[in-house]
Amino acid sequence: MNACCVSGLALLLAAPCGAASFDQRLIAAVLMAEARGDGIVGMTAVGEVIANRARKRQLSPVLIVQQTFQFSPLNRLRPHQLISRYEKLPLYRHALQIASTVIEAPEALPGLTAGADHFEQIGAPIPRWARGRKPVAIIGGHRFWVLKG
Repeated sequence: MNACCVSGLALLLAAPCGAASFDQRLIAAVLMAEARGDGIVGMTAVGEVIANRARKRQLSPVLIVQQTFQFSPLNRLRPHQLISRYEKLPLYRHALQIASTVIEAPEALPGLTAGADHFEQIGAPIPRWARGRKPVAIIGGHRFWVLKG
């Protein structure tokens, strides 16, 4: 990771979080469910995917994560169940800070994923949409792609 990305992560995590909205709490829970094993860097990368899709589709980040079959943790659980599952874990506070940035200042995200709008877990079967394509980034246990123009 280059120095710019490291300083961007430091600034991101230094931002105060305050009282979290439902949108922040849900996005934080999605980040935890998708990438907590890759820590702050992995959750930030997934946050960038959410922000990139929101910008490209002209939808709010919370609508992006709730779209059918887009973020697998919400395929099995209702939003409040997902929040309840993760909100007491230690990394959740960091996930809230990342979610806040995704919602309020996506331009402040460090650019870890080269504009990716899709990702998948390494080791899982390659999704149809990824076949024959080269990922733009590999971060932790995930590959990232730019699929939409």
